[in-house]
Amino acid sequence: MAFPSSLSSPAFVVLLSAVIFCQVSAVTITANVDPPSPTQYLKSGQKVDLVCSTNRTDGKIDWSWLDTKDNSTKDALLVEGVRAAGLGSISIITKGSNGGQYTCTDGSSSATHWVNVLDADTLVPQHVSKNGTNLYEILRCDQRLEADLRLPLVWWRFINQTDRQLNDLDSKETYEVLPANNGYALKIKNKDGKRYPLKTGEYRCQFNSSDVAATQVGITRVLEKIVNYETSPDVRIEGVSQARTKSATKDEPSTLTCVYNSFNSRSYASFLYENVTGEAKENITLVDGQYDQLPSCLDAEGHKTDRKCVGNYVFSRNFALENESRKTEQYETTLVLNFDVTKDEDRGKYYCVVHEFDGTREKINVFGVELKVKDKLAALWPFLGIVAEVVVLCAIIFIYEKRRNKTVEDEDEVETLKGNAHETTDGVRSRKA
Repeated sequence: MAFPSSLSSPAFVVLLSAVIFCQVSAVTITANVDPPSPTQYLKSGQKVDLVCSTNRTDGKIDWSWLDTKDNSTKDALLVEGVRAAGLGSISIITKGSNGGQYTCTDGSSSATHWVNVLDADTLVPQHVSKNGTNLYEILRCDQRLEADLRLPLVWWRFINQTDRQLNDLDSKETYEVLPANNGYALKIKNKDGKRYPLKTGEYRCQFNSSDVAATQVGITRVLEKIVNYETSPDVRIEGVSQARTKSATKDEPSTLTCVYNSFNSRSYASFLYENVTGEAKENITLVDGQYDQLPSCLDAEGHKTDRKCVGNYVFSRNFALENESRKTEQYETTLVLNFDVTKDEDRGKYYCVVHEFDGTREKINVFGVELKVKDKLAALWPFLGIVAEVVVLCAIIFIYEKRRNKTVEDEDEVETLKGNAHETTDGVRSRKA
């Protein structure tokens, strides 16, 4: 059988050869572990040589590594503990941070191999940082392990100064450890979507040291990582209108109560003052803003009081509000700026600034309010205006009634005179008759 001339051309032969080559190209990976492991799990410090083989003679072999932390692919030779070990081969000194999926490719085909290292760094915490609070949050602790080899996780945290295992809590209304298909993630439930500062903070995910896999590899210590659940601190100034203004009476006492909550004890509040013209700002708390470190005010006899004095400013705490908030699980803290005698120069904008340090960076949230100072008689002027209106109205009514009565009297007098004149005329006529 004869082929058409177009099918026997050199270009067609090259194309056909390439297609056949692509179809038969194959890549395989051979792993050599030193010392050999009795299971598919490896300990930190073992040596693993991965040899990539291909039947292509013109292809360049490249190695890549899948980073579980952000699910990105990286050059394997840039991973710590990994080096080239000959043509198409890499050598790995195992640790939890370089475990995971390795892929070699020859340009047309690829193969993968999992290096399953059982170590604390095998756990990859996915920290949560939110602005505000949702009905629930999911904390994840991913594993650099092949899907079938991933192990159950145990979640812990300190609750009321007691280390509690969250997997064994009687009620699932607050915490729930999700099943394997969800990566044994921890679900934190916030009732009514409200902020619960004591639910934010540090959580610990860990492999069970008594697990069969850990026992076979010879690991007896606890393998765990910390997962942070953080939210920006909530802040408000109590008793402020929607326009964010608050009125005070001149020469009378007044207060600005800053209310805030956050996830750790390292948070604190301070006030920032801006005068009416906006020309100057003054931070009116000192000593790193820590309330307990502020100097105490002295009474008339020189004894220390519960209030704190910084320059001309006096601070205190509203413990009644704080205790009431704990009944509704809000756990709020207060910082009260006191004006014992409010003056005109106290007018301006005041900002409550809440600082929160999570160990790596500082978070700040601000709530501002404009303080308006009114004269003592300011509230009296509307009343005096009403009284004046009533007096004027009464005067008008009085004058009107007086004039109306006089008009009636005049009309009665005229009628009387007319009647007398008529009677006189009748009498004269009678005499003439």
